[in-house]
Amino acid sequence: MSSENRNKAAPGDVKIIRGTRWWVLHVGLSIAAVFFMLFGIHLLVAAYNLEDPFHFIMTFFSSNLIILISGALLFGFCCRIIEALKSGDGRSDP
Repeated sequence: MSSENRNKAAPGDVKIIRGTRWWVLHVGLSIAAVFFMLFGIHLLVAAYNLEDPFHFIMTFFSSNLIILISGALLFGFCCRIIEALKSGDGRSDP
């Protein structure tokens, strides 16, 4: 077996290099997800002050959708960040 074949990566072997851009992107998206989650909670609280039942229902369900989507995205970003920290790739290359 030649040395050229040993140095080739297998199709499933993908090494992800996490540099500064990766960290800035994931931290920025996490902050945006937190903002939208807080906005959804604020909208949910404000829905209870509405007098019209139709507007209450529409605001209630839209705020829950905002909270659900931003919570799921925040969970995903946090899982990726924790995985990067555990794998030791948390350092950016010099």
